[in-house]
Amino acid sequence: MPKRAALPVQVVHNDFNSENILVDPHNPNRVSGIIDFGDMVRAPRIFDVAVCASYMMEGEEVPVEAIFHMLEGYAGPANLRAQEIDVLYPCIITRLAVRLVIPTWRARLFPDQADRLLHKNDLVRGLLARLNDVFQTAFTDR
Repeated sequence: MPKRAALPVQVVHNDFNSENILVDPHNPNRVSGIIDFGDMVRAPRIFDVAVCASYMMEGEEVPVEAIFHMLEGYAGPANLRAQEIDVLYPCIITRLAVRLVIPTWRARLFPDQADRLLHKNDLVRGLLARLNDVFQTAFTDR
């Protein structure tokens, strides 16, 4: 939180995931549009990067590598500042935690929809565990 005041702020989509990002059918590496602006807020722009990264890791053999590829694409239009890079990892972890907490809360409110709401919880828990392993390895090998 103390670092938040120094982060560049803008309007952020706040829900970049594969269901909200449209790609060019002839060039699937090119984003052609974005839909669903219901979660849009004014916030540090690194939040959008972290949200997107939390989804881009799904199904990837090396989740961190997927983040690097996403960042390479992002760096073209907007270079991230050092203070943004410093908070990216905790922002990704926070978004993954949110991806567990909100569906769990909703499933308690709507138990008849629990299967649909919780269908990605195991995947997200796995991503958190894998990122924790990478983080622990990176800092215990020093």
